[in-house]
Amino acid sequence: MAVQYGHVIIGKQYMCPLWSIALSDFHSALIEKIDRIGAERHLNETEFTDYHKFGSTSCILSGAVASPED
Repeated sequence: MAVQYGHVIIGKQYMCPLWSIALSDFHSALIEKIDRIGAERHLNETEFTDYHKFGSTSCILSGAVASPED
């Protein structure tokens, strides 16, 4: 597995994954009975695009609650 990172501008500059590739081998006795080989090789290539920034705001309250009459 390999991942390529690069700079992405989402309001400001972030380091994000841009591309990845994964190679896996699979061996199955059941498949071997069918095709006499039994081995499979899978290649998964992914390109990461269209990043969006997800954010939120928060406020810490002191615990003192104002009465409705204030």
